[in-house]
Amino acid sequence: MNEQKDFFDRATDIIFGIDLDGTLTCINRAGLTIGGHDLADVVGKPFTDFIVPEDVHLSARMMQRKLNGDVSTTVYEVRFRTRDGRKILVEISSWVIYDDGKPVGIEGIARDVSDREQLVQELMQARQDEIVGKLAGGVAHDFNNLLTVVLGRSELLKGRVTPNHPMRAEIDFISEAAERAAVITRQLLAFSRKQIPMPVPLDLNALVLKMSDWLQRLVGEHVRLDTFMAEDLVAVCADPVQIEQVILNLALNARDAMPKGGAFTIETSNVVVNESGMENEKLSPYVLLSISDTGKGIDPQMMPHLFEPFSTTTKAGGFGLGLSTVEKIVSLAGGFTKVESELGRGTAFKIYLPGVLDAPEAKKTFPVPFAGGTETILLVDDEDALLSLVSENLEMDGYSILRARSAEEAIRICEQHNGPIHLLLSDVVMQNMSGVDLAADLQDRNPNLKVLLMSGYPDEVLSHHGVHQGSKNLLEKPFTRTQLALKVREVLDSV
Repeated sequence: MNEQKDFFDRATDIIFGIDLDGTLTCINRAGLTIGGHDLADVVGKPFTDFIVPEDVHLSARMMQRKLNGDVSTTVYEVRFRTRDGRKILVEISSWVIYDDGKPVGIEGIARDVSDREQLVQELMQARQDEIVGKLAGGVAHDFNNLLTVVLGRSELLKGRVTPNHPMRAEIDFISEAAERAAVITRQLLAFSRKQIPMPVPLDLNALVLKMSDWLQRLVGEHVRLDTFMAEDLVAVCADPVQIEQVILNLALNARDAMPKGGAFTIETSNVVVNESGMENEKLSPYVLLSISDTGKGIDPQMMPHLFEPFSTTTKAGGFGLGLSTVEKIVSLAGGFTKVESELGRGTAFKIYLPGVLDAPEAKKTFPVPFAGGTETILLVDDEDALLSLVSENLEMDGYSILRARSAEEAIRICEQHNGPIHLLLSDVVMQNMSGVDLAADLQDRNPNLKVLLMSGYPDEVLSHHGVHQGSKNLLEKPFTRTQLALKVREVLDSV
């Protein structure tokens, strides 16, 4: 008997017993520990008092099946309520106990499967992220093709009107909108984890001011946007698109926390952070980006889990990836994040990024010299609009252009063309044969052929073709006419 009692109390699963009325008659130490209860608070109480209301019907039905003579092994899941209000998913296996051949109650084992359920949810989320990532990569490619055309045609129009022409402002607006769309495309890729960080010396003041109009529209007219920018702010080394993503995610959180309005504030300052985490506002190796709201605040129980994946501060739903993304981006930039929150008064996220004291000053813009030539270029792209635009731009710069809509057509043109071809300018991802494979084929025939690839796909897709962002032989879409001209000339002049 003592051995049974010892097993009963040492078991890590919950072992319980109930009578025919559904009243708990016994429960082991694990059940009390997991639920946070005392024995006197449990024994003699209805079993259903410790199950969430939505699962009571299922539990009662399964137990009635046992009492009706079902002898099969039945396992089902319900959610237990703990003393502090948490819900724990348990897997129950139960059986009827008899006395003189008559049923007198039910005994069962309940195993905490919350961690397993979390893993299942994370696996499902990972699969969903993979699908979203693939979709984002394809969408980004199509968007970048379209944006290249919009930017290119806008530049051509600018060249055909005088600076004070009535339509010049409208053309500038189109160009600015296209450039903003290109940034949003990068944000889409960053969110789907398809964009590698591209850190550069960054002025946070300029970044925040550039985003201010857009942020105001995002948080809504019922929320006041305030910005307080420190003078002589030290630069940081970070990917501007990823820092925009940080600000965007925190702005979305702030908006959801202030459904009836409030204030959303962004501040920058130079700070010193000592070993105890205290800060002093003076020139230092750290820059503080403080983003705060006057919303409902964060539940103190949520604070330790704030940056965990799938943890969300809103009841409206969401994947709970926003704050974990913030933490990841800040960490990759060598920084850290502190959070201060008070229920009913608001939340402040303090983001500390290492300063770059010797950051180079912003380069001055000078007129770009003519970068044309007279060489022959084989242009390959399966998008008619982009093929036409690039061809037109290069012809205006003096080049002779051979057009092809596929790798197969490009090979036929090479076989039939009388005269040298100096440069292959090709899209990377195409049907049947990639631009990389096409380049290898043509260079086997003509070792002196120079190659410049172009693509709107993210680095993860390009890497499968042996191409990486930042390569000197890659022109990333969307690009401007000037970028195209300079890159073509650079590759043609390379040794």
